[in-house]
Amino acid sequence: MHGILAMSALHFVHLRQDGRQAEWLDLAISHKSEALALFHEQLQQIDESNAKAMMSFAGIAVVFSFASALHCSNTDDGPSVNALIDLLILTRGVHTIITHASDFLRKSNFAPIFDISDDGTVLPNDFGEALARLDKLNAQYGRDFPAHKKDLYESSINSLRSLGRFAFTEPGSLTFVGGWAIGSSKYYLDELRNREPLALVILAHFCVLLHHVRHNWCIGPWGRIVLGEIVQILHSDWQCHITWPIVQVLR
Repeated sequence: MHGILAMSALHFVHLRQDGRQAEWLDLAISHKSEALALFHEQLQQIDESNAKAMMSFAGIAVVFSFASALHCSNTDDGPSVNALIDLLILTRGVHTIITHASDFLRKSNFAPIFDISDDGTVLPNDFGEALARLDKLNAQYGRDFPAHKKDLYESSINSLRSLGRFAFTEPGSLTFVGGWAIGSSKYYLDELRNREPLALVILAHFCVLLHHVRHNWCIGPWGRIVLGEIVQILHSDWQCHITWPIVQVLR
């Protein structure tokens, strides 16, 4: 309940321009803190009695983090590459809950959440072509640098491919965010943290999906801001590999 109240108060911050935004934000953060304390208490004791509530709050916590960053008074706490990486790592925490109560959740009324099978949706041609270029780049990088863990990067690219339909056909849903974080390896997220160029190129393509759902009040300009930072980070030799994201988001 505290998680729902936190999101409700945060939504008021977004909707109301009555000079009480700081008050609503404080209330939202207070409810989130209460919920987080309860969440941590039960994290090591996940069973059928609390699995749904735990998974639900884990999702709320991620969405809250996206939305609250848009209303921070300190720009350092707003959307950024580091903030997005932190959110992706946080989202992977949902996987812990799924692991502990996987059988129960998959047989419950939560089952549709786990269904990311191809439903035959035809995605934009340029999206498929962009991911095909990522496949080739990853393969070439693996040939040039034998230590490159091509398969672990490949899982992140394939997750973008399978989850992209949620961004294009269900822009009100953030399923693709959680799905991509879980589908990406810890190794890939560590590579992002280390600012590995290929990892950032893949993240730039993820920003296109974020930008596509920008009308969701929780996401807003996240894709544009993070991609803009990636453009600043990447060496000129790598800029050609993010042409498609730049055209889609920044032009």
